[in-house]
Order: sequence, then structure tokens, then C-alpha cells
Amino acid sequence: MPDSMRRFARHSFLFITICITTIFLFSWLSMWAIHEAPGIGTVVFPTMTIFLLVFHAIIAGFMLMKYICEKHRLYLMPIACAFAGSALLMLGTLSSYPQWYLCDAGRLINYNDAIIFYFFRNIMMAVLFVIAVVLYHFRKHDMHVRSIHAWILTAIGIFMASMILLSWLYSSKHPLLNVHFIDNLTYTFTPLWRGMTGWFLIALWCITLIILLTVSRLRNIFWYSGGFFCVCYIVTLWDRRSHDKYLDSYQNSIRDPLTRLYNRRYFYDTLTQQLSRTTLAHPLSVIVSDLDRFKRINDQYGHLQGDKVIQFVSRVLQNAVREEDVAARVGGEEFALLLTNTSATEAYNVAERIRQAICQQDPKRSDGQLPEPITISMGVFTATEHDLSAEACVQRADQAMYAAKEAGRNRVMVWQ
Repeated sequence: MPDSMRRFARHSFLFITICITTIFLFSWLSMWAIHEAPGIGTVVFPTMTIFLLVFHAIIAGFMLMKYICEKHRLYLMPIACAFAGSALLMLGTLSSYPQWYLCDAGRLINYNDAIIFYFFRNIMMAVLFVIAVVLYHFRKHDMHVRSIHAWILTAIGIFMASMILLSWLYSSKHPLLNVHFIDNLTYTFTPLWRGMTGWFLIALWCITLIILLTVSRLRNIFWYSGGFFCVCYIVTLWDRRSHDKYLDSYQNSIRDPLTRLYNRRYFYDTLTQQLSRTTLAHPLSVIVSDLDRFKRINDQYGHLQGDKVIQFVSRVLQNAVREEDVAARVGGEEFALLLTNTSATEAYNVAERIRQAICQQDPKRSDGQLPEPITISMGVFTATEHDLSAEACVQRADQAMYAAKEAGRNRVMVWQ
């Protein structure tokens, strides 16, 4: 075996050993964090994003200074642009977590935007890594003149800017284009992400790694680092796919399959947790509602039409509450809302808006979702102390709802 092949074999063995060891440690630390510190999840992702942003910016600056000192190393500039562009896209990711610094990111997080910036960041970095390897391959050719450098650097800059612009246009910050990788309401990944998109990114990084290893042959620590970055992105994407499957499974366990509202168990679990923090200054309101004469809809129009009515009402309920509130389907045509930091008057106003939004609909306005106008009866109970049980709160709201039924239906009653 030639010396060059033996040297490449030794370098490859060392590279594989380092990658396997690092992946094992990363997996172990991730599992430990999930089991030992589950409560910090709301700030872990933005905090890690900030750390990576600073880290990538430092690498970009170092590569730029190295190129300025040694202009014949043009291949350093695509790497510098890759990390600089990555840092800029991470700013977009952080903008999707506007309240992370208040440890309250779960309220206003735009997960779809975060995934969009992540998607374009992967494409940009992988392509620029390949360009860097190609330029390294031709490093000894007669290409190191100012005009050629200018053309290559201009092309790299245009590509980086186009990736940043596309990510911005596809995010919710601009109405021109849109793509949906995840449902911000249910946190369920769409088939687009779970299918070809995720595999495309993994394949892209695998190709990048193969090109890097083939061309550079791991001749120095610089390309060790480049290969290691490729492996990290491959492992991260693979781990993300596993996490996506877990997240889908979890969401399916707490969501009603027909309406995608929360189910009865999740509603009661959340209500129990919220009651422990309820005070006079931080009241907690429960609204229980039931569609009036819904059995007639099923009997006259069939159960498929009845399902459409249930889904239509569910959308009205979900659109009427804040992201920190809980809208649940707790029975066939029975729904419940959990409103945090909401007084009885405020809860009554919410319920009244929902009632009017539903009773004012007809087949034409609902695009055929409703076969005829429908009404809803709603009961409100507001807890101002933490010694009540979840069952007692729901029972009182239920009693108010039945009082609304007995008073003639299509109205809101507050528990007295």
C-alpha cells in the first residue's frame, strides 16, 4: 500500500474514532438533560442558538483574517461566508422566540419560522463547504489574481445573500412566499418535512462529507474540523428526525384526532397544574360549552356533516383564545376552555364573542361547513384560590352551562 494511502487510512481511523466518541458523549448529555432538567426546555434552544451564533461569528472572523494574511488560501472565504451567513440566519431563528429571555418562549414561538431558517442554513453551509473543497483542490493552479478572486468572492456573496433573502421571504415575516414544515398550533411536523425535506438535508451533508474526505484526504487539522462539522450536522438532522417522530407521537396522545384541539386528559392535567398557582391576583377561568340540539344535525344530515360542524366550531374556539390558553374537546359536542389570568368578566366577554361568532354563521358564510345555523350554550366559572380541584371547577362551569340551556339556550351564564 502506498504511503499516501496508509496515511489517509490512519487519518480516517482517527477521524472516525473522534466522531464516534463525540456522538456518544453528545447523546449521553442530551439524554441526561432531558431526564434531569426537563423544566429548562423553554430557554435551552434559544440559549444554545446564541452560543452557536457567537461561535460561528468567531469562526467566520478567524477565517476572514486568515485569508487577508494569506491571499492564496481562497478556499477559506467560502468557509468564512458559511459561518457568517449561519450566524445571520440564527438571528432569524431567535426572532422566532421573542420572549425567550422571559423564560416564556412557549407562548409566542413561531416554530415554522425557526425550521425555515434552519433549512436554509443547512443548504447554504453545505454548498459553501463544497465550494471551499473545490477551491482547495485547485489551490495550486494559476487562479490567484485579484480579478479571479473578485469574481469568486462576488459569486459566493450573492449566493449567501440569496439564501438569507429566501429564508426571510419564506418565513412569516413576508407574505410573498410560504412553506409549512410544522403546525405552530399542534407542533405536528408536516409530511413535507418528515418526507423528502429531512432526507434531502441528510443526503446533502453526506455528499458534502464524501467530497471533503475524497479531495482533502484529511491532510491537516483544518479538514478534520470540516469533516467533523459535516458529521455533526448529519447526526443532528438524524436526531431531529427521531425527535420529530417522538413529538408527533406525543401530540397525538394529547390531541383530539378530529378537531386537533386538546383532549380531555390534557385539559384536566393542565387545569390541575394551573390551579396550584391560582390567586385572587391571578384568577383562572373555565368555560364549558355545548352545541344546542346537535343530535338533530346528526340525525338529519348524517355523522359526516356532524363532524364538519364540530370541526368548524373547534376552529372558532381556537381562534378566540390566546396561545397560552387551552381549548379542548371534552365530549362529543362538548368543549372546554382554560383561560389563565382571566377574570370572570373577561371570561364572560370571551364566551360571548364565541357565542356570537357561532350563531351568526350560516351555510353560505361557513363555506358549507354548517348545514344550517347553529347555537351554543356556555357556562363560566372563575377560580381565585388554589384549594379547589379541577373536577370542582369543571362541575361549576358545567352547572352554569346547564343553567344557560334551561334559560333558553344560545347564551352565556356565569356560575354564582
